[in-house]
Amino acid sequence: MTINSVQELFNQLLKTSTPLQVREILAAIGDVTDIGLDNPFGKLQLHWHPYGDTTSNYSTIGLASKAGRSITERITNSIDAILEEHSLKVPTKPNSPQSAANEWFGRPYSNADDGLFKWKYEEGGYNKKAGLILSDSGIEEAPSIDVLDFGIGISPDNFPKTILSLQKGNKITKKYLVGAFGQGGSSTLEFAEYVFVVSRSVQNPNIVSFTLIKQITLGDEYKDNCHAYLAFTNEQGEQTVPSFTLNESINLYNNEKIRLNEFKHGTLVRHYAFRLTGIFRAIGPREGNLYHYLHCSMFDPLIPLQIIDIRQKGEKLKQQISTGSRNRLMKLQTKADSEKDFAKAEFKRYLPVAYIKPFGATTQCVKIEYWVVYNYEKKKDKKAYTDY
Repeated sequence: MTINSVQELFNQLLKTSTPLQVREILAAIGDVTDIGLDNPFGKLQLHWHPYGDTTSNYSTIGLASKAGRSITERITNSIDAILEEHSLKVPTKPNSPQSAANEWFGRPYSNADDGLFKWKYEEGGYNKKAGLILSDSGIEEAPSIDVLDFGIGISPDNFPKTILSLQKGNKITKKYLVGAFGQGGSSTLEFAEYVFVVSRSVQNPNIVSFTLIKQITLGDEYKDNCHAYLAFTNEQGEQTVPSFTLNESINLYNNEKIRLNEFKHGTLVRHYAFRLTGIFRAIGPREGNLYHYLHCSMFDPLIPLQIIDIRQKGEKLKQQISTGSRNRLMKLQTKADSEKDFAKAEFKRYLPVAYIKPFGATTQCVKIEYWVVYNYEKKKDKKAYTDY
């Protein structure tokens, strides 16, 4: 394999889904195991630079213990990127993410009678603004996972200040965004062998920026490894990432069945061989897969999320929209008010939204609502059902 330019490197990486493929590409550009940090290598003169500008980043990134929670954080960052992109078009900013989604997108507030479950999000294409795509990594328990958004995007010089930074607090004053501390998304690095990041800023979409993140083994004097990203030093002596000019959209998957927007701006984060302990199976309504898990971890998301499973070659593409468990329950509850369908579920009780003041608090700051549902398992005798 011969790679003579940054764009060729990008094209080769975009086609990959396995760690083995990535290792072959890195070898082709001159990377070796003991290359160390900030040492230029190969024809492209790239180097590995510490993630977050610190060699002690492993302890911070390694705090994560649940792969599902970490991927949820990465999805939350994608939703923030979509809100951030829209914020460039308006003069004032709301004081909460819920207000921003309502004012900018028309997403109803979540209350006893309203919420995402009543929102016709297809009309504005809000069901195609964020996606999670699972592909085959060669390891069944650890698929490769793409988290994709069509939001604000990142310019090459801003990579080190944003998506490659730690605890910078870039969002701490932006009340219309969900995130705040600049650490959650980076926790996904702990569960993946490599992470490939691609972005196109909405303010300069003709520039495609990208990098690759991996663990570097440091010298004997260090206690831990270090997460590092593929970088180069610009003319001003600053760290930046590889980039090139492209005046057209990018076909990310070469699959016409995937219902996602063209990649004209936004960010793709690909996690190779992401260790999904207990939730790696093909997406579906039962436990043990990300579709089921994300309905719980994102109980009431601001916008829907496309979840697409392309691991099963030769089979029908698995593609679902996750709207959170609250909105699934509210849809069923609304249906139960008008018709009783014992073939699926029976609602025994629904307590609308109530606010309480916990011990030690001065205001009502905890929102509670709950549902009691009886599900029925169909028996051979079509008239007989058993509740469980």
